[in-house]
Amino acid sequence: YNERSQIFLDFFIKQMSRPSWLPYIEYKKRVKHGVTNLDWWCDQDFLCALHENNKVLPFSCKVVDLGPRYNFCPGLDVSDSAREEIQNKVGDSNYPILHFKAQLKPLLMNLGK
Repeated sequence: YNERSQIFLDFFIKQMSRPSWLPYIEYKKRVKHGVTNLDWWCDQDFLCALHENNKVLPFSCKVVDLGPRYNFCPGLDVSDSAREEIQNKVGDSNYPILHFKAQLKPLLMNLGK
């Protein structure tokens, strides 16, 4: 945490409620998600726009893609292999954040079984 990360977070939050950053607005129009739509994907849209345009931020900030280590998600098929893949990551410090998408969320409730 530092002053730059606080500036980034403030900017991110502002863009969710009052989009003004042109790359984000253009991205939302391109994917047809509605510029002011606050549905579940708005934060992901912002991150995608950021990935495509991180050199045109209105402030100095270095954005780095850390890859799946910080947001690991197996394939979306609910299967024994997906369950095993997730179980193998629980407690592994190389995967501090496990991402349970859509139909994988019930696996979270049953990992101990």
